[in-house]
Amino acid sequence: MHDIRWIRDNPEAFDRGLARRGLAPEAARLIAIDERRRAPSSRPSRPRPAQRGIEGNRRGQEGEGRAACPGPDGRGRRTEGINPGAGGEEKAASQELDEALAQIPNLPLDEVPDGADEHGNVEHHRFGA
Repeated sequence: MHDIRWIRDNPEAFDRGLARRGLAPEAARLIAIDERRRAPSSRPSRPRPAQRGIEGNRRGQEGEGRAACPGPDGRGRRTEGINPGAGGEEKAASQELDEALAQIPNLPLDEVPDGADEHGNVEHHRFGA
């Protein structure tokens, strides 16, 4: 499977390699899917860490904030910035990108000659009888 980072950095070389295989350019489409996957709006944000220090410890000891979002052990947790549904778009775009990359054949090396079929190949050596 191809590396999307290399395709982002070398879209012209990727499309040239596909053209040598007789395929249509794909770099722009793959980069667009990758941008959708990497968009900040599609990433779930992480919860902020709880305030620490003397004031934060005092509140925890007095039981303040425990009713907001109690965990299984009775300890309160902050849930600010959590967006549970945002990961679905990223997951769908990631799956679409993986499927698209898996369908693209390997690019030929620069030293491989262009040709319509195997008769255009150059024999470098022969193994066996």
